[in-house]
Amino acid sequence: MNSSPPPLSPSSSSDRFNTSQIVCLEAEKTYLYAEVIQIIPDRQMCWVRPLLLAIFNEFELDKIYDLRSASDLVWPDRFFRAAIDTEVIPLIVELEASSTVIRETNLIRPQLHRFLQRIWQTE
Repeated sequence: MNSSPPPLSPSSSSDRFNTSQIVCLEAEKTYLYAEVIQIIPDRQMCWVRPLLLAIFNEFELDKIYDLRSASDLVWPDRFFRAAIDTEVIPLIVELEASSTVIRETNLIRPQLHRFLQRIWQTE
């Protein structure tokens, strides 16, 4: 009987993320924050619910889009990283408190679509 351990495999999303965890997808000073709804390990995908899209200029937050009414996404897990509390909590506070948050569906959808296209094209 062979008692050697199984070979190591690369970490999967099921090892990296938990349901209800906030994750981030980023490209060129633009950050999509979303809540993990379900991990799909056999497809290496995450089902996420978008929360906000934050766009930064050189020095500060430029625009913030409220994505809580946007459609859920199923996206390859390799694109995500775990969001750090200290980066996401101020943005969530801003989302709730600011009158400059963009909430209009006709502005949110195209912005999210362009961002996801940009991510996909860089792959």
